Amino acid sequence: MDADAYANRPFETKQGYLFPKANLKRRRMMNGVLAFPSENLALKQMCEFAFESDLVPPWWPEDQQKAYLCIFGKSTYWGLPLFRLGPPMLYYYVSKGDETSMATPRTDLYSIPPRFRALWYDPDISKLDFLEWQDKMSIHFYGSWFRRMFLGVKSFNEGSLIDQLLKNHQIDPAEHPIWSALALFIIFNCDKSVPD
Repeated sequence: MDADAYANRPFETKQGYLFPKANLKRRRMMNGVLAFPSENLALKQMCEFAFESDLVPPWWPEDQQKAYLCIFGKSTYWGLPLFRLGPPMLYYYVSKGDETSMATPRTDLYSIPPRFRALWYDPDISKLDFLEWQDKMSIHFYGSWFRRMFLGVKSFNEGSLIDQLLKNHQIDPAEHPIWSALALFIIFNCDKSVPD
């Protein structure tokens, strides 16, 4: 799980699986919180891609693969364009098999969609009630946006979600600017048990 995922309760798997339903239109599957059985075919194929292939994503159109190989010869992780692995790779390999039925509703793991991220800081935490985030497994804080929004911030709006979470875990953002909230998620999640 990503360090910017905040567990509201222990993560629960379905027979060892924990991944969100895919965005079929964008052909992506969020990958901030994942669990697969060790003998899972999609996991095996992702490992084969990572360790035994030329690292040219098979989910790219064939002409893009050929152009990439023509220009670069072969790839490295660091040579691939940003965001070319992760969600597209997970979607590609999981959707090839019959495991999609094991998916968890996206809002159980990502209870506050990115379009509502401004509400993290809103002094009226009740504006988030319609999302029923307290009943979900986790909140994802999308670290890159979080850092941009709160870089250097030493106090958060009284009553906001972030203010409440920091207070619940006795973390003073004045002593730990910006990283305080990320530290909160790591510390809190280390106290949560994750089923095998």
